[in-house]
Amino acid sequence: MTNRTAAAKLAVCKWIRGQVGKWEDEAKAELSDMVAGDRQAALLAGYKIGTVTMCGGRREFRIVDDNRLAEWVAERWPDEVEHIVQVRPAFLQILLDRTLKYGALTDDAGEVCPWAELRHGEPYLMTKPDRDIDGVMEDLLYRGYTIDRIIRELPEGTTDASDADIA
Repeated sequence: MTNRTAAAKLAVCKWIRGQVGKWEDEAKAELSDMVAGDRQAALLAGYKIGTVTMCGGRREFRIVDDNRLAEWVAERWPDEVEHIVQVRPAFLQILLDRTLKYGALTDDAGEVCPWAELRHGEPYLMTKPDRDIDGVMEDLLYRGYTIDRIIRELPEGTTDASDADIA
């Protein structure tokens, strides 16, 4: 492969990534009414090729103020802070687990620590292709269908790619 050919290949790959991003954004916009727990089968040429599920946002443990958290931990678990007034990394994992369990960082007496919080991320779509998608896509591409036309025009209710009028 020459440098010019490799450069052309990279340019085409860049274009494809851009197109895929646009198609993905369009599809996500179409599914914007889904709520956490909703699931939608993905059909192509009458074949189930995957599922899309709206997942609840990820929970994230975030320290609001390192120094105040360290002071709070030092009052409750003095052996778990270092002399530089820093919570030991291994104990941070314990605090994370405790926070996930109780919904807030609390000490053994149930007092909530104001220096750490549990945040909930935004809901997100999770797409899982079925194991047969490679064969379905390879068949359609072999028959001459373009990715763009498959995405935009193939009716989901067709039972076979030969039934679809997209050529």
